[in-house]
Amino acid sequence: MITKSKGQIKNWLNSPPEPKKEPLPHSPSFVRVPQVKVSSNRTLVLCLGDNIVPVLKAIKTHHEAHKTQKVLVFYDETSQRIRDLLEPLRQYCSKRFIEFKQAGTDHMGASILEKMKQYLKPLSRESVYINITPGTKAQAVALATGACKLDIKDRLYSIHKNRLVEITTGSSVAEVSEVPPEEVIPFYFYEHRTKRAYEQIARTSELWESLLDVLSKNPKAYRGGGFSGIYYKGQRFLDVDEKALKVYHRGLHREFKLPREVFQRQEDIRGGFWWEVVVYWALRRHLQCEVHLNVEHLDERQLPLSELDIVTAWEKNIIVVSCKTSTKELDLHSMQLVAEARARFARMAVCFIAVPTETERQLIELPHQETFVRVLPPTILNNRQRLLGELKDHIKRHQKSP
Repeated sequence: MITKSKGQIKNWLNSPPEPKKEPLPHSPSFVRVPQVKVSSNRTLVLCLGDNIVPVLKAIKTHHEAHKTQKVLVFYDETSQRIRDLLEPLRQYCSKRFIEFKQAGTDHMGASILEKMKQYLKPLSRESVYINITPGTKAQAVALATGACKLDIKDRLYSIHKNRLVEITTGSSVAEVSEVPPEEVIPFYFYEHRTKRAYEQIARTSELWESLLDVLSKNPKAYRGGGFSGIYYKGQRFLDVDEKALKVYHRGLHREFKLPREVFQRQEDIRGGFWWEVVVYWALRRHLQCEVHLNVEHLDERQLPLSELDIVTAWEKNIIVVSCKTSTKELDLHSMQLVAEARARFARMAVCFIAVPTETERQLIELPHQETFVRVLPPTILNNRQRLLGELKDHIKRHQKSP
């Protein structure tokens, strides 16, 4: 048997047959994905001005449209106000995984050209994006001049209304990203009393609500002089113990301990600060959102440079309220309010003045600043529906102004 099959066995050993190929059950399939290289050196160059809004718009828009991973910020190192914006801006970029670099200059753009050469020389022209909208006009000229000297003028961009525009061609590149007010406010909240005192104000809420109720029913309830100047039916409404920080409420027959975290100075008792707290609590109660009291901008010595009485983000705008206990010089107060509010929040700022007495003046026009300031008396502040209606109407009026 073996002898007969010897030839076949020999042939099989020399060239064995290949096994039949069959696909394995549930065999995985592999798809080759092409690798896309994204440059991690894409850098946005801009200047930092008083108004943070165009800075944030430029950073967000270029990050979304051009995938920029770094931002080089030129800032006026002689300005305390602008230096204070650097750290919040660094944190803003860090949350979006954008590398942050800063370079000092002045309001005229000194040394921008030399520093552009230093920072941008290692980069390819395609990875550089220069936005000239934020900052001063002189700084914008310096950036544009630097781009021309470095032969990258085709990398210049600006923000025109809601479009990102390439300057050399005038073509629209992308829609500008929106910046909600919640992202803007932290840049200007250097210090405010309600960081520490909200709970204390809330515990004495009955006092503030009763004062507003009395003022709304009696147009001449306040005669000046702090808590002691509030009258009802010809009688003083509160008895004040300045040293103990206590007030006795004759209407409620109750004694209230004023929160020391809020009433920090003696002039807070004697002056009109009580009205700021009343308005603060009314807005906090009616708007049902976070409201900030006494937003201060401090200098390096921790001395106040400026202050806004009440600030809150509402309906995609920033409501700024100045509290005055007198209706005199409302035009002057309105101009000061708008100047400070717009320096911080630009066009997002919608301005109001709250007064504790009724007044015939409901709307103050500021033609030179092309805007209006709405006056809020107690009758409006004490009525939620009226207050919301007035806020919405004034926001619409603000949006229609130039």
